[in-house]
Amino acid sequence: WYQRRVRGEVEEEGFSVYTYKMWSPAKQNYVIKPVSDNLLFTPATRTTTVTGDSCPTIVPEFNGHPGTFVTGKTTPPVHGVLVTLTSPDRPELKLTQITNQQGEYSIGPLHNNLHYQVSAEKAGYDLVRGENHDFVATKLSKLTISVRDGDNVLSGVLVSVSSTKGYRNNVQLENGPLVLTGLIPGDYYIRPIMKEYQFTPGSKMLTISEGLEVEVEVEARRVAFSCYGKVTTLNGTPQSGAVVEAVGTGEDCTVLEEGTTGPDGVYRIRGLSPNCAITVSVRSDKIRKPPAG
Repeated sequence: WYQRRVRGEVEEEGFSVYTYKMWSPAKQNYVIKPVSDNLLFTPATRTTTVTGDSCPTIVPEFNGHPGTFVTGKTTPPVHGVLVTLTSPDRPELKLTQITNQQGEYSIGPLHNNLHYQVSAEKAGYDLVRGENHDFVATKLSKLTISVRDGDNVLSGVLVSVSSTKGYRNNVQLENGPLVLTGLIPGDYYIRPIMKEYQFTPGSKMLTISEGLEVEVEVEARRVAFSCYGKVTTLNGTPQSGAVVEAVGTGEDCTVLEEGTTGPDGVYRIRGLSPNCAITVSVRSDKIRKPPAG
């Protein structure tokens, strides 16, 4: 591997001529590739062989011409954005560069007879194409939603989060808070949902500004309860798909809730008011009959 920087001399026609030479043993093969900060060369490389010890080997010339550059910036300036350049005219072409401290980038030299397109990405930012090859950068935000029943974290709560900018997300909490990252600044509507519980607040609208980390705490209070059971045949085989009803028997108990047994025959009926007598029964029209024979 041999690398050397050479200087050019201006000819009468206004062109610069760059010459180079190097010593080499005979019968050596070389691939020669000229590289410049602003020139492109045709051909890109040449292969030559040093044939003897006495006569110098002449390498055919390269023709260089100024290349074009694709330049741009982020607004506001963001350092460390990965900018990728591709060309629909040459699908194999892919060049990348990282923006500097001023949020600027410059990719080249490039052939000026091709079309180019650029994309930009950085974790925690929304980058939208602006004028020319510039990008408008928005730092994304983070939202953490916790639901507690007293001192305990409440699992199984369905939390609905939506925004005025089209964001929609329904997530069921499991053993911890809901953490949403990469949120675009805007107004967000939060609503926790779970049968047998009341929530404070029942819903919440908040404005999330750019780059902020917002925490929302919701208090849950149990206002209804469940009953569990299992449905089996006379020989103890679990009965799946059976509908079990709970009906209030008191004057002030207008309860009518139901649950369906799973593959193990177990059911759960939610939403039962406290201090209310109920009657639990299996709906005969909803029992799966065994196959005949």
